[in-house]
Amino acid sequence: MKYLSVVVNPAEPCAGCHGRCCVEHRVNVDGFDVVRLVRARGAAWDEIVELERVDHPLYLGFRLDAGAAHWLMYLRREANGACRFLVGPDDALRCGVYAARPGACRVYPAALDDGRAFFSAHAICPAERAAAWAARLAAGDATARDDEAARRLYAHALARWDGAVLRGPRRVDDFVRWIGEVLDAVGVFPALDDEAAMVVAQVRIDGVSFP
Repeated sequence: MKYLSVVVNPAEPCAGCHGRCCVEHRVNVDGFDVVRLVRARGAAWDEIVELERVDHPLYLGFRLDAGAAHWLMYLRREANGACRFLVGPDDALRCGVYAARPGACRVYPAALDDGRAFFSAHAICPAERAAAWAARLAAGDATARDDEAARRLYAHALARWDGAVLRGPRRVDDFVRWIGEVLDAVGVFPALDDEAAMVVAQVRIDGVSFP
């Protein structure tokens, strides 16, 4: 596997942080995230994520057959709990896949409510970083809204996939390959409030054949 260039922008609220969130949080990712990382890293999906089975539907979970099992994907972690894609010394940790980092990482520490982004109560940022993020989100940062648009399209794709596996079982390899074709078909993701473009994107997803 290869690491991507480490991006450190001193203007970002996270600049100078030691990455506590990347050490303590277990990151749930979707298929779009996995495909981007697979392509960026030149790695197999199972080098990027681990699977967890749940016997009831959860957001971001996918099925492989008509049974009760749904599968969630999490970024792999080191023995100490840290994301395996962290690079650098302990006092200057940085993301080694920053350009292709998952949606959960792009929007952190933001949450979205009724279209408005705000600083999440579950965030574990140091006080000075939390204040910087709160100010940025109050000024109208659009990252969380962009991620929500992607999640809406991913949910649409999951509904199609889950319907297909009821007619015949599939493998995780099939799912990752199909989600990659969906990502290519959608192309540039539309804005959350552009309903016409969202419909066009959903139609493109519906046109992707199953493996």
